[in-house]
Amino acid sequence: MLITVSVLLVGTAIGLIYYWIDFYIRGGVQVVNEDWYVRFQKAFPAAPLTAIPHLCKLMRWWAVEDLNH
Repeated sequence: MLITVSVLLVGTAIGLIYYWIDFYIRGGVQVVNEDWYVRFQKAFPAAPLTAIPHLCKLMRWWAVEDLNH
């Protein structure tokens, strides 16, 4: 179970990084190409990226808890 959860958490972190890189470089992940949408998304790119360290902490916590049992 630890490996499954770790893979999911790492995949989520990689997905977040990919999304924002693609959003700014190609724009292929944009749902619509309207000005209001692009301005809205550009207003908070740091918020989802701050989830990455938390995902890593969660993965570490999960590993320690699994080893203690």
